[in-house]
Amino acid sequence: LLAERIKNRIKTASGTEPSIWPVPIPEQRPLWQHQVEAIDNLMRTKQRKKARLIHLTTGLGKTSIVANYICHQ
Repeated sequence: LLAERIKNRIKTASGTEPSIWPVPIPEQRPLWQHQVEAIDNLMRTKQRKKARLIHLTTGLGKTSIVANYICHQ
């Protein structure tokens, strides 16, 4: 029931409502090669998959990957 309500809300959202979240700015620090490759992979596969997984250990920049990916949308 909750999943259906969420799906319906997403379908009917006009996209014109103001967001409560600020638009993330790209990371100012240089990205490591594995971060660049992860972002490229996310961009290449965004049309084919509904969800993607970033499996990296602590400190390898998952937050930076996600923030940069969102900025490229």
